[in-house]
Amino acid sequence: TSDLGFSLRRDFILELAHFLPHVPQDHKCRRLHGHSYGIGLQVKQADDSNRLLLAAEARISKLLERRLLNNVEGLENPTAEILASYIFEKLKPSLANLQAVMVNETLDSACSYKGGNIWGVFKAFELESALPHGDSFLGRSLRIRLGIEKELDPDLGWTLDFAQIKSWFRPIKNRLDHHNLGEIDGRDLSQLR
Repeated sequence: TSDLGFSLRRDFILELAHFLPHVPQDHKCRRLHGHSYGIGLQVKQADDSNRLLLAAEARISKLLERRLLNNVEGLENPTAEILASYIFEKLKPSLANLQAVMVNETLDSACSYKGGNIWGVFKAFELESALPHGDSFLGRSLRIRLGIEKELDPDLGWTLDFAQIKSWFRPIKNRLDHHNLGEIDGRDLSQLR
């Protein structure tokens, strides 16, 4: 049989608290807060993948669940990126087919780590727009997910602030959200870059 390269993913939730000690004093993430983190473990499909993923979830849950991440050795600056790589490094020795760890801080903000020196960060946006359809209109609820892959900032411990992605996309969102998409010229959007 041929190896089709299927992957399997296990998602679970961890209730964790943290603060980011290296961001500016006035940054909201400098204050103690928490997330219902969505953790995703992606492995290359193997016969024992389900069992191994369940064991990996149990191990990470026992290690981190309901903890102040800053008090965990290796997570003193617990950005989503550092948390993803921490989990990856903890699991890789016993989960050889591990491909990636995903960490969702919120429903709209996430990061991924696949090993090495590159992390992916993602921010999702929702748009409510109208689209001409003959003599009438269709309503469209759109979800756009923007991402970037890069190295960590050595001082802050993240690739970039999720708010930065949001600010980059804001002009485009303002032009598309709650508008008639039939009235938007592609040249209008190219000027927003």
